[in-house]
Amino acid sequence: MNLTDLQVGNTIIRDKKGWRENEKIIQYNWIITISKSFVGQITLFSMKYKANIFRDTQNPEELIQGIFRFNEVQDCYLESEKENFDDLINLTPSLNLFGSNNGFIHGATYNIHIRAEGIESEIVINNPSAKPWTELITAINNIGSRLALNSKNKFYQDFFSL
Repeated sequence: MNLTDLQVGNTIIRDKKGWRENEKIIQYNWIITISKSFVGQITLFSMKYKANIFRDTQNPEELIQGIFRFNEVQDCYLESEKENFDDLINLTPSLNLFGSNNGFIHGATYNIHIRAEGIESEIVINNPSAKPWTELITAINNIGSRLALNSKNKFYQDFFSL
């Protein structure tokens, strides 16, 4: 993606020689690492760009989502959307931080890192069983399943079918 970092705000996109070729504005991003016992880890991410103009380049509003396996970021699968901006970040304000789980604490762990204008938050949750956490996990798994299916990567597909 040729990004120097994932901070919210202006980000410079450079070519192979290191020259500035574009500048985009990151509105928000989230990165979720899912760890499943005896299966492995998968990372999902989403990055929302605002529309902007850089020199002669018109950058449209855009949502990029991707999936990769732990330590295999070079095999990342990406999808880009320029019209439908439904994203799970909109579910996060209604989360109950003190009532996520009343059961087992092993199995699946979700490390959720969200950056938006004026906020940076990280939450680690194990096997959430209370609403609206289960709704968030369902949304995460729906995104992961869609990306896994479209990537045609067997490990990704198996990860979300377990």
